[in-house]
Amino acid sequence: MKKIFLSIVIVIMTFSSCQTNKSKSDTDTDTGYWKDTLSIRDTTFMIPTDTMGLDARLTLPANSHKNPLIIFQSVMDKDLSWGKPPKPYRDLATGLGQQGIASLCFDGTVYQYTSRQKDLGGFISAFKLMNQDLDYAFDIAKTLPNIDTARIYVLSMGNILIPEAIQKHPEIKGIIMASTPARPLMDGMIEMLQTMAKKDTIWESALKEMESQYANLQKLGTKAFNDSISLPMDLSKEEWKELKDYALADEMQSLPIPIFILFGRDDISLSQKEFDTWKIKLANKPQSVCKQYPELSMLLIAPNDSDEKNKSRHVPIYVVNDIAEWINSTNNN
Repeated sequence: MKKIFLSIVIVIMTFSSCQTNKSKSDTDTDTGYWKDTLSIRDTTFMIPTDTMGLDARLTLPANSHKNPLIIFQSVMDKDLSWGKPPKPYRDLATGLGQQGIASLCFDGTVYQYTSRQKDLGGFISAFKLMNQDLDYAFDIAKTLPNIDTARIYVLSMGNILIPEAIQKHPEIKGIIMASTPARPLMDGMIEMLQTMAKKDTIWESALKEMESQYANLQKLGTKAFNDSISLPMDLSKEEWKELKDYALADEMQSLPIPIFILFGRDDISLSQKEFDTWKIKLANKPQSVCKQYPELSMLLIAPNDSDEKNKSRHVPIYVVNDIAEWINSTNNN
């Protein structure tokens, strides 16, 4: 059962005025901007850490001078690709570089050192590791050439604990959250198992067990808590005390910086309820925008299904434009 729960977490993690985008045409999507590498400059290097370095790539406009910078992070590699196409972060870095915005992309510790877990200092949750990675990336970002250090942004996918990292770096100008749950983690996991169980009865036992674990989890810290019932995902009591009622959207409301929420279409790993929650929570937050692209997957590319198989598997140029427009809109604040 542990393997089932871990696989569910991986699916979830990888996959103010608010508005929903209309579907775009294939012409809008397939401009081929990602082929133009003459207008950008890539530099690869290692981000130093306390124990091990992280492979990184800085993408600058070809004629760069004091550009805003986006630090991209995820639990995956620097391209958000697991080492093979499609490569959403690579696309975004290229497209944004063409519009005068620099990008710092790096391999996450979880990805880069999967085979060297003994070197990571014992068990640390993926979210904590992502925050640690961001600390190192932000420190190095402030020293990079041709970067406007007063305009450093973060784009994160899946990191539900990112407010902890943002609070440590008040210089961060704004944050972009892509395809990340707004509600408590268990809410989305149970809903996903419910959907899966309706499609295939093989998931019914997993759903029943998780519902039992969830009910017991609500009693954590009371005499009614049953120690004989395992905790979801085999996480410790201490971890669940932090995560049980934790809702990212609530935490993000209190951050004193602009927020941009990007979402693809409703799917099994991230339901429409997540995006709708973001819209409600950030509705009155200044310079905070929520945009959904119903024609795209949660990786902000065309979905890999029969109706979309002939479409481009690159991030559409209009997504790049939306990010660049939001970055520029925060310039005077």
